[in-house]
Amino acid sequence: MATATLNTITPQELKQLLDRGEQVEVIDVRTPVEFQEVHVTAARNVPLDQLKPAQVME
Repeated sequence: MATATLNTITPQELKQLLDRGEQVEVIDVRTPVEFQEVHVTAARNVPLDQLKPAQVME
């Protein structure tokens, strides 16, 4: 069974991961308004004040 981890990374680090073909799940913790303005394709929006790590790991 694989164990998932949560990491905070910079946009540049995300680009490097994606360029290498790494499989990542992006959780955008900005507000819904900020997320609607621009976000990474396939990112999930979970505002920081609503973030529950156990729920995100599902």
